[in-house]
Amino acid sequence: MELAKNIKKIFFGIITASLLLGGFFVADVTLADNPDPSPARLIVLKEVTNHGGNAAVSDFLLFVSDSIMVYPVTSGFLNDSFAPGPHVVFENNLPGYTGTFGGDCDAQGNVVLVAGETKLCIITNEEDSQGQAPSVSNLNTSYNGCTGIAGAGQVVFSWDVDGAQENFAFQVALAADTSFSNPIINRGVNGFAKQQSVLMRLNPDSRELRYNTSYRWQIKVCNASACSDWTVKNPYLQTGHPSAFASFVSSPGNPAVGDPVSFINTSICYNNSGQTACQSYLWDFGDGQTGTQQSPVHSYGSAGRFLVSLRTTDDTDYCQTNRSILVGPLGSSGPAWKEAAPGS
Repeated sequence: MELAKNIKKIFFGIITASLLLGGFFVADVTLADNPDPSPARLIVLKEVTNHGGNAAVSDFLLFVSDSIMVYPVTSGFLNDSFAPGPHVVFENNLPGYTGTFGGDCDAQGNVVLVAGETKLCIITNEEDSQGQAPSVSNLNTSYNGCTGIAGAGQVVFSWDVDGAQENFAFQVALAADTSFSNPIINRGVNGFAKQQSVLMRLNPDSRELRYNTSYRWQIKVCNASACSDWTVKNPYLQTGHPSAFASFVSSPGNPAVGDPVSFINTSICYNNSGQTACQSYLWDFGDGQTGTQQSPVHSYGSAGRFLVSLRTTDDTDYCQTNRSILVGPLGSSGPAWKEAAPGS
């Protein structure tokens, strides 16, 4: 009996070794008196997502470690030689890729193996978008006539971006300028954006566009590593003229109940040549009363704050402006003029 015990101690005695596995140094492995407990099963599955790159599963070396040893493993292979207990799954990641853990592994690759059970750890490596140039698609334009700026419309140029974007270049040129040798709009902007706005007038300045003129535009987006190619959209043509500019002032500025309030219409309308007479007006005094005069006079029957709106119509469309007016108790008025800010 004593001899068998001594043989068991010799067989399962203290063994110290130094191993070199795939560049990983594992030192001083000590086996205890008793043999390993019942083995558990582990599958490590590797997935790779490329965004223009060509990395393969075989490019990522996979490993599993316990408190004693480091074991190289193969993606998708059933490993049934591990002892139950805590283990760590890890890899040699490639530059430009980010690895994340899933399945039975936590975010750090930790997994607890149980005798008689099979655990699955999934490592997904996705190529960083910063390593690839972003791309541009879905170039579009839209027009807003009611800008609150007299004689000016607004053209909005928009696009979609696939990938990280840290800055962009934006150009608008006459349609005949196919090489963009003399762009009217030439902007380089830091930061992320998917649209740019440009004013349009009948007689624009050097950084504005003109009605009834054909343009082409292009966009290029960049991240820290690379830029997309220029993406061109043409033509863009906005026919017609500026929309009506709705505006008014009122007096007195702080009327009392029963005081006549004069609403002086300062709206402007346009045709293709310049300013012209407006077609019609619609007032809403905020107390349930309306009017169609150019510059009406109105009295309020109760104190309070009222939202007054003016809709001005030209030969094609209309624009509206709003302002709030405070009516005080009887006898509280004072002489003052206030101008309505368009759209306020």
